[in-house]
Amino acid sequence: MLREDYLKQLMSVVYDKKTLNLFDFSAEIFSPENEEYLNCIEWAKDLVQEKLAVYSDQEKTMLQLTNYGRYWILKGGYEVYLRDSNNKKDFRKIKDLEKEKLIKEKEDKENYVIGGEESYGMMIGSKIRDKDAISAVAILCEMAAYEKDKGKSLFQKMVELYVQFGFYKEHLISITKKGMDGQEQIAAMMESYRSHPPKTINGAPVAQLLDYELRKGKNLITGEEWEIKLPKSNVLQFLLADGTKISARPSGTEPKIKFYFSVNTRLFNAADFDKVSAELDTRIKNIISDMKL
Repeated sequence: MLREDYLKQLMSVVYDKKTLNLFDFSAEIFSPENEEYLNCIEWAKDLVQEKLAVYSDQEKTMLQLTNYGRYWILKGGYEVYLRDSNNKKDFRKIKDLEKEKLIKEKEDKENYVIGGEESYGMMIGSKIRDKDAISAVAILCEMAAYEKDKGKSLFQKMVELYVQFGFYKEHLISITKKGMDGQEQIAAMMESYRSHPPKTINGAPVAQLLDYELRKGKNLITGEEWEIKLPKSNVLQFLLADGTKISARPSGTEPKIKFYFSVNTRLFNAADFDKVSAELDTRIKNIISDMKL
């Protein structure tokens, strides 16, 4: 069996199983004396060492992919490994192949300062090219000390930023579709959003649809389209005329789909913080209700 055939079989079942026995197509076919079987054993050791899979039997002939391992396969990491494993290419570069490529493309062109995600992972500067809690805590302490010297807390500074730049609030919901057809229901939901995007959500016109799977953006009002120059990902994002952002992303490992909501408005003075915060909470609640989620 050619190495490329392993990839085809992996991809054919990676969407269908929560866990995947990597040796379904090798250990039961090849004898221990077979060179390809021995190659599988070596590849398995690599995957386990990098925490992309775990052994599921005492004989170490069966593997189960971890969630990150499934993500790694879907992002093309296994394909790269099949091509480059003979020269023992660094696995970490393979696992984060698209991110590394994007960083290199931006070097000497743009200045990366800080980035984060909704689960609080932070990447500070370009020295450590991944989310790093130690550097995040260090810069948080520096910020707190800086504001304390001026007689302020970090919360007070945050409210000042809201007054200056606008009050932004985010919310996340996760919907599970149980049963044998759970994944199919989620796929149908994404296809419906992709093919027939809503014209309005909570009374606000949907101005743009960003499809990161097709890497295409579209202005739903003018019909204008453009290329999205970011790594391919099964994510849809609705941009509303009032500044609201709604993102839909199905899980690659479970029958779940997540919706991310970002709303914003003006905060004219710090004293109105609680009032405006409640108004944004109500807007998010109404959006979820209007989308029937």
